[in-house]
Amino acid sequence: MKAHFRRGQVLPFWTISVVSMLALAGGVLTYGNAIAWQIRAQNAADAAALGAIGLQTQQFNTANMLLYSAAVEEFRVRYLLNGTILAMHLSGGCMPRGYSPANDCIEEFRAEAERFTPAVNRYSNVVNMLNNVTQSMSVANQEADMTQYLAALKNTCGTVTGGDCSFKYEAVKYATRTNLDNVDEDAYGMLLPNALRSSAATFQTTYFAPIQIEVAVCVPSPPPLLWHFGLPAGYVIARSAAQAVIVVQDWIQPGTISDPNSAPAQVDFQDRVQEPNWYTASETAGLTAGGYATWYDWFTPTFGGNANTPNSATMRFSSTLTANEFSARTGWWDGVLMKPWSGALTTAEKTAICS
Repeated sequence: MKAHFRRGQVLPFWTISVVSMLALAGGVLTYGNAIAWQIRAQNAADAAALGAIGLQTQQFNTANMLLYSAAVEEFRVRYLLNGTILAMHLSGGCMPRGYSPANDCIEEFRAEAERFTPAVNRYSNVVNMLNNVTQSMSVANQEADMTQYLAALKNTCGTVTGGDCSFKYEAVKYATRTNLDNVDEDAYGMLLPNALRSSAATFQTTYFAPIQIEVAVCVPSPPPLLWHFGLPAGYVIARSAAQAVIVVQDWIQPGTISDPNSAPAQVDFQDRVQEPNWYTASETAGLTAGGYATWYDWFTPTFGGNANTPNSATMRFSSTLTANEFSARTGWWDGVLMKPWSGALTTAEKTAICS
């Protein structure tokens, strides 16, 4: 009889144990799910911020590239035009017809004219492309493009150009960078902020100011959570920011470059090379390099060159120019992530972003 009354006494303990184990398992799964969604949201925000700021950096880089290309062709056009005028006046080292077939002025004039028209056409094409890139360049238009880009991430989600379909993308704030310093660069790629100048950097902020952008992403209805672990009820939100910065400094000189996709794997910026015997000594009087008389080619565009190497002791590049040299120092832009700067989002802002 006593044994009969003891039956079922372990049932409450089993019930409590099972409920506790289920609650613990549910808590672990819920917490893991919440963390997974937060990581997913942060990745989406970081990618969106970098993609948006990339619209400005790509425009800056394209403009730099086209400006340099136009400068190369302008140099070539000026050189060819000068050679054409010299040949027309039987000067520059060529000789009147009948004196020396090797450097006939008429043949030289024809050669210069043949190269002049294609060079002008190339220059015109590059300038037209530059105009297409820069005609709408302004901070206001770039911000508008970034807003449109963020909207497109949701509209084209699931494609190679779209975002995560679970999230809504919103620009929280735009601003132009004001913490800028002058940068003096050398050919070794060393950046020396304000090394030689004390005045503040000046530029047209309406068109060329680097932008920083802050982005928020939100999923209004995440999977149900047993506990929110500090997450706002009803949604998961993440924020990120990015800014446009110069990440690489380059010294660019036209010359012969290797291109494995071309045949014979070489691309030469410079025109045809002529032998020194094309030019008479009388045309090189006074032109010296290292104390020796040199032949000077008045008819072939040459961009010069610089055989000097960086000084590893001072980390600087310096040399004395003794011949023509065409070179440019420029920076290439990219976006980098940064900490959001606009402060904590208010409840109203969160609601607006996630609505």
